[in-house]
Amino acid sequence: MKALYIPSSSYHDMHAKTYAGWVKILEYQEAAIRQAGFDVTVVEVPENYIDDASSFSQIASYSLYVGIFSMMNKFDLIIGSPSYAHHAFFLNNNLPKRIGVVWNQADWFRDKQLQEEFERNDSDYPTLPINNLMNEVSLSLCDRVIANSHFVKKTHAELVPEEKISIAPWGVDSEMFFPATEKPPGLRVLFFGSNPIRKGLTYADRAVIDAGEAVSEFWVLGCSPEKLDVPENSKVRVLGMVPHAEVPEIIRQCHVLLLPTLEDGMPLAVQEAMACGVVPITTEVGAEAFDDCRSGFVVPYRDPGAITKCLKLLHDSPDLLNTMSREARRKAETQTWVKFVNAFASIIEEVMHDIP
Repeated sequence: MKALYIPSSSYHDMHAKTYAGWVKILEYQEAAIRQAGFDVTVVEVPENYIDDASSFSQIASYSLYVGIFSMMNKFDLIIGSPSYAHHAFFLNNNLPKRIGVVWNQADWFRDKQLQEEFERNDSDYPTLPINNLMNEVSLSLCDRVIANSHFVKKTHAELVPEEKISIAPWGVDSEMFFPATEKPPGLRVLFFGSNPIRKGLTYADRAVIDAGEAVSEFWVLGCSPEKLDVPENSKVRVLGMVPHAEVPEIIRQCHVLLLPTLEDGMPLAVQEAMACGVVPITTEVGAEAFDDCRSGFVVPYRDPGAITKCLKLLHDSPDLLNTMSREARRKAETQTWVKFVNAFASIIEEVMHDIP
């Protein structure tokens, strides 16, 4: 059997592979398709076919090229992100089987969360209704949708029947991400994310300030310095973007991962922090990876006060911090990429065997 796999354009981008840890998940997905018994084709779209006028036009031109390719060749399965597989799904309305892969919350949830956030900052939120409509139609054409968390499934169930959505939870490399033998004194807090608005940096920074002496240092990783609006103080250290190979060492030098994200999928940073014995504090978006109050803390959206209470508790209770650190590592060790590949492959096999 032959499968056309349509990942994002980052699959072939060496810069993205160097700096974005999530890109390797595209390779795990391809491995799962092969495990399910397919010969896999991944199209590398020539640069001169990509319209660089905007991010939307880049994705649309990529999708159109791959869609045309899908019509010129015979495949038994088309699988990929709805954004990048729009035209392949549209142009193959009857055959072959189609599977959409979703990582983040559905468009309606993203827009609801971020539009409110932009309004709080007196800014206009840049919506793309036509893209949302194309995504919705793409999902409706799929025989199955694969989500990476129950929360992602719940938001997409507003668009397609819930029984059409399966879950393949992400894993973490516990040999690459492991705890430090010694921790620095104090309570060093890490924020990790490339989009400060979406990831809730404003609320993280407010909570750290309000925590006072409970927090010794606040490291900000992944954001370009020019994107930041973090007050200068002695606690803040802006690390910017670093190659992903350097990320484990940075994480394990910290005690707490603070990620009050407003909209996301299953933040990979949460599982990577847990594997390093770093206690995560995050919203319901990233909470599925741990047990609340045992291996991490779940806090409400836009609530720096709740975050501050968690930080002070961990500072005042070193034994609790150590216990939660060990439990976070133990929990992370059960979440492997082998499990992810096996789950992903099983869903594909189910679709091919059980759906007419």
